[in-house]
Amino acid sequence: MKKPLKNLSFLLFSIGLFGCNQLENEVEELEQKYGIEMQINEIGDRDPETIPTFDRDEVETLLTYVKMFKEEEQQEGHTSHYLGDALLESVRTGDEEEIPVDSYRLYLGTKGEEVDVYNLLTTINFYSDRDGMVVAGVDAVRTGRGGMNWQQSAGEIIDANQEQAEFYLEGEWLGEFIYEGKILSFTEPNVLSFILTQEEIEEYRQQASNIDAVS
Repeated sequence: MKKPLKNLSFLLFSIGLFGCNQLENEVEELEQKYGIEMQINEIGDRDPETIPTFDRDEVETLLTYVKMFKEEEQQEGHTSHYLGDALLESVRTGDEEEIPVDSYRLYLGTKGEEVDVYNLLTTINFYSDRDGMVVAGVDAVRTGRGGMNWQQSAGEIIDANQEQAEFYLEGEWLGEFIYEGKILSFTEPNVLSFILTQEEIEEYRQQASNIDAVS
């Protein structure tokens, strides 16, 4: 009676080993395709309800989004942007004073149906009562589907004058999701830079004014 049990245990072990090797092969394939190193961990005592579960297509959509950012920055030298929305002549509180600002919320990155489930949203505040592209503040946060966040470590204005303002953001993508019963995670550094011109700001201002007029 012991021999069949021993054979069954070996069979279950072999199936488990095959599944593990299959996942490792898949992860290695994804790493090579997207240039992003990933770790495989057990779920353990963590609550799986708090971690998104992805299928293969969803994993590739997320990795495509990060890859597009990195390639665009390397090839073009700047990340593209398009207007999310604008809040004109709003007020933010400074040191014991209210500062009039125009807030522009920009989506960074290339538009595309395959990655529209993610957005990196950058909010930029320009002083409303000062000449030129005088910046009050800038911040970036990822929105949209879960499984990944953007952690900003540095943000600065390279230059701001009458005609344009250049921004530089440094940080990393933090990915974590369940795939095939395991937790896959990655930490991928990225530098983002973009330029806003006075002409673009005027176009954004006009778009915002038109939206306000319609509403």
